[in-house]
Amino acid sequence: MRKIKPSVKIVFYSLICVFCIFMSIRFLTTALIKSNLSVSVNSGSNIDYKVHLKENSYYEKSVLDSDMKYIASLIDYIDTNINYKITSTDKMDYDLTYYIDATTRVYGDAAKTSALFEKKITLLEEQKVNKKNVDSINIKENLKINYNEFNMLIASFKTSYDLNSTSDVSIVLHVKANAKSGTIGKDVDISDEAKLVIPLTEQTVDVEIAKKPADTYNVINNDKKNIFKNLKELLLALAFALIGIILLIKIMKLLNLSEKPKNAEYKKTLKKILRDYDLIIANVENSIDESKYEIVNISSFSELKDVHDNIGNPILFKENEKKNESIFVLVNENFLYKYVLSAEKDKSKEKGSLSNSVGKE
Repeated sequence: MRKIKPSVKIVFYSLICVFCIFMSIRFLTTALIKSNLSVSVNSGSNIDYKVHLKENSYYEKSVLDSDMKYIASLIDYIDTNINYKITSTDKMDYDLTYYIDATTRVYGDAAKTSALFEKKITLLEEQKVNKKNVDSINIKENLKINYNEFNMLIASFKTSYDLNSTSDVSIVLHVKANAKSGTIGKDVDISDEAKLVIPLTEQTVDVEIAKKPADTYNVINNDKKNIFKNLKELLLALAFALIGIILLIKIMKLLNLSEKPKNAEYKKTLKKILRDYDLIIANVENSIDESKYEIVNISSFSELKDVHDNIGNPILFKENEKKNESIFVLVNENFLYKYVLSAEKDKSKEKGSLSNSVGKE
């Protein structure tokens, strides 16, 4: 099998490393909740009803739909469905109580600003609902309202005192809830109601549903910062980061290995030259001004030694600051014989190469 070149490995690992860093940042961003945390809670109700009639010879149907006018004397009962819902933008723990009551009133004026008579009864005892870690909670109740019972009570009262006043019965769902948010560490308190109003002692009845916009509760906590809300995405972010670090270490090792053979061969050759020819080599601190001489480039140290053997002058040696190139020169009258030992493989041929630098020694 053909061996993969280190340069190809470096490119491949680099691409995967960049991908891992990108994925790590992406998962970390989605797992982290920044400052100014907030949760929105919305509540609203929907009431639907159908009017059940007494047995009669006028209507073909025994049940009439909502949003109509009804003859009071023909009403048997009103079948009512109350639906109340709370939704939130985050999962919360809910402690909720609710009950339903009916209040009959006889008013002292047409504007209903004051009541001459008021009586309240409970239609549904208090109910408790506890739900954990949910983003919605729904209340559904069905009531069969005995219209005649409320109507006869008020009719008797008005007859007794010879009153001709406006009167009605209000069917009300009362809701109290506490929602705890683990995300922001604060509670949301909700107090709400849904109401159905039915006129009494009238020849015709027009049922009124008290409608109001849905309530919205916005809760903000500026104290908590950098909270991790998704453990799975946090673990994925850490996993990708770990893979990226491992690949980065591999890339660094490959880069070091690609440089190591050149430097190792250079140092080995230089050490051999300095050890074997210490007596004829002089280490100099200053560079020689080559402009005064005619330069003769030598391809190997063995050939430079041959020049020394013929002339007898010492070989001058100087290594650069990077410790990756050494210059050996021999000066004779107007000539400067020069051999360069370098760790760089792309040096020109006249400067020599590591493979032939020592020659046949």
